Parts: sequence; structure tokens; C-alpha cells
Amino acid sequence: MRSSHAYPSRRRSCGRPSHAERPSTRTGRCSGRTSPGGSPAYASLQHILELRPDFIKVDMSLVRDVDHCPSREALLSGLIRYAATVYSRVLAEGVETASELAKLRSMGAHLAQGFLLGRPARARMFGG
Repeated sequence: MRSSHAYPSRRRSCGRPSHAERPSTRTGRCSGRTSPGGSPAYASLQHILELRPDFIKVDMSLVRDVDHCPSREALLSGLIRYAATVYSRVLAEGVETASELAKLRSMGAHLAQGFLLGRPARARMFGG
């Protein structure tokens, strides 16, 4: 008999589940909504396969604590390897600590953005 519990006991979590990991109130199962990018549109991995983008932007929810979370490290490592295979570059969004940046560099991420590297600036500072 299958358990109705959405999270198996052997599953290792790295902090509080995000909206993408929480069970749906209608089905009791995980929603599966996840986005390898910072847009609210929640693009699927299928879009990455079809579009073959030059850059794959990794959302800060996956980057946060990558230096302490083996699950996040494994997922990002796979995405970075995939990007290399299809000649894309990975941009890690929301880098806030030096240890996150060091981990991302060691994993082969190409680019990073976040408060550690620079605060957001007004467009007029760039001639806009």
C-alpha cells in the first residue's frame, strides 16, 4: 500500500520546501512547478531542450546554500554539465555569500549575479 505522505522519510531536505516542493492542497502530491530561470513564467526543462539557449539562468532558490546542500549541488552540477554539452552558459542568480560563489566556480558555472557582486542600480547610471 502506498503512503499518502508526500515526502518519503529517506528524502533529505535542505531547508524549508519552496513553493515548487510543497504538496498541492488538491492532490496531496508535489506540484512539480519549477523554473530554471528567474521569470515568473516557470519555464520547463522541455523549453531548454527545445530552445537551446545561449544562457541558462538558474534561479536563486536553487543557488541559495549550494555550498551546504548536496541535493542542490547535484542538481546544479547536472545542469552545468548539460549546458557544456549543448554549448550554453550557466548564469547563477542570487549569489549572496563568498562560499556560494566559490562553490559555483568550482562546479563550473560561467556567470553569477547577486548582492555579493553588486547591488541593483538605477538605469540612468548606465545611460538609460
